[in-house]
Amino acid sequence: MKVIPTGEVDRALLDSWGSLAGVDEVGRGALAGPLAVGVVVVDRECGPAPEGVADSKTLRPSVREALVEPIGSWARASAIGWASPSEVSSAGVTAALRMASLRAFALVKWQLQCGGHTPLGAVLLDGKHDYLSNPIPALFGADSTALPDPWETGPTALPVATMVKADLHSQVVAAASIIAKVARDRYMCDVRDPGYGWASNKGYGAKAHLEGLASLGVSSQHRLGWRLPGVN
Repeated sequence: MKVIPTGEVDRALLDSWGSLAGVDEVGRGALAGPLAVGVVVVDRECGPAPEGVADSKTLRPSVREALVEPIGSWARASAIGWASPSEVSSAGVTAALRMASLRAFALVKWQLQCGGHTPLGAVLLDGKHDYLSNPIPALFGADSTALPDPWETGPTALPVATMVKADLHSQVVAAASIIAKVARDRYMCDVRDPGYGWASNKGYGAKAHLEGLASLGVSSQHRLGWRLPGVN
């Protein structure tokens, strides 16, 4: 069932912080393809999200595509950050999420500065774990201290709130989920596919993908550090 976020969560955070970045990822559980993180930034003057904005998983592909442009017009800034399959393999999912997020935040920071908009006040992150603030070994492993500080001025400089299923409750996180989903789906449709069915399964473990793995083996788009069915 499709749930339309009311915006109450966003308004509460905007009342406290003035501007808000919603963050959501796509591709965490895929066997192939990159990991994409969407970031959408709004402030108090942006008003409600475009009609139809909801968790990307509940929307038809054509609806998601049609919402990308209105979301871009509504937001003060928006961007997609990417982590490649090899980065996911070598660094692990959590560190790759951080990499992709930092790349997206670098773009939105530049957009906000160029547009003369309110500096970013707070972040609402979909999920249970805060992988943006000061990295800890429990999430990132022993090399976590080598990961850069996303805010450049210390991990406590920007408040980060986490919320499980935030894309069901927050308009700005739902918007981030839509732009990330559309961008990653386009990538998986356009990338060279020798027979894994990526245009339909988007790199996840569907039957056609597993059959392709069994007959063709792995490709450069596969996450080689993972236990790929029928391969390792």
